[in-house]
Amino acid sequence: MSNRERWTDLCARLGCVGLAERFDELAAAYGESHRRYHTLQHIGECLAYLDRVEPLAAEPAELEAAIWLHDVVYATRRDDNEARSAAVAAAWLEAAGADGARTRRVRELILATRHDMGQADGDAALLQDIDLNVLGSESARYDEYEAQIREEYRWVPGPVFRRRRAEVLRGFLERDRIFNTRWFEERLEATARSNLARALRVLEPGHSTAEVVADGSAGDSYRPFPDLEYRNTLQRHLEVPLFAWALRLPRGGRVLEVGCGAGAALPTLHRILTPALLVGIDIDAGLLARVPPGGSAAAVLRADARRLPFAADAFDVVVDFGTCYHVDDPDGAVGEIARVLRRGGVFATETKVAQTLAHPIRTRGRWLDPVGTGAFDRHVHAGMWASYRRR
Repeated sequence: MSNRERWTDLCARLGCVGLAERFDELAAAYGESHRRYHTLQHIGECLAYLDRVEPLAAEPAELEAAIWLHDVVYATRRDDNEARSAAVAAAWLEAAGADGARTRRVRELILATRHDMGQADGDAALLQDIDLNVLGSESARYDEYEAQIREEYRWVPGPVFRRRRAEVLRGFLERDRIFNTRWFEERLEATARSNLARALRVLEPGHSTAEVVADGSAGDSYRPFPDLEYRNTLQRHLEVPLFAWALRLPRGGRVLEVGCGAGAALPTLHRILTPALLVGIDIDAGLLARVPPGGSAAAVLRADARRLPFAADAFDVVVDFGTCYHVDDPDGAVGEIARVLRRGGVFATETKVAQTLAHPIRTRGRWLDPVGTGAFDRHVHAGMWASYRRR
């Protein structure tokens, strides 16, 4: 049976014959160019497992509808795909004449594929297990899956992706049971744990390159800045909002903060800029250890501003609250920032005036000239702060 024929048969079983006309729209969604794993291949694998466990389902037709529609909206720069997919499913079912109770149940099933709601039961438990079937697949298919996920997130810098991906996989391994139902546990649990452990060994081969800083990379002149709570409070509530407003920083992009310290600015940057990706780096491991876990929605890495562990064009905005003034070879740091910024991207930093007022002794004799490096044009000058556009 073809995908179209199976979809048409499902619509008939749901009593929503008009829904069959949505197949081309459905197929187009799963065929979007940015998708690699979340395609009709994934749906087909899920349907194959549904066929095997259908006797365990309370409402097989509703479960199948949830499988077809649970990834109909998929954008890697958003975190509400399940909610948006559920909304599309509800709208389609309502338009096709489904009753309210059925529409609500399908919507709730799709929301269960967020996999963040604890132990599920009933058809929701089955759907979660079906959705995760690839974790227990044979090794070649699992490796293909990992490669497909990396391709979908190719816009995320390698060190950040590896850390975030490892967190996701470790979260599954730390569960008492990956799968909810005995049927899936007996057949896939052991293989899934083997696959996940093997993937983690690839993602975490000792230390991430972003966490290892070469000997002497800080330079003889670098001294850590004190982590003062009153200063952090001012930065969070006054400096960062004014900085972003005065420099007209763009929203929704990939943002890197150089010299993030204990992460004081990261939550405010996340709130104001709503970035698709937020990364903070600092060379001071002691300060990074004080970043609240998960509190900033940012990936935080130990790295040297003069040897950034990111590919070219990895970011749309780089923010620096003065770190580049205080490293050996500030031009080298600015050159690295230029390398990881896409063309047209924005480098936002403090001016010499701000640094002199804040650190009159440490800043003496130190200058920052992004335009002089040949990589930037002046963009916005706001007295204490300035931004530069990547050429």
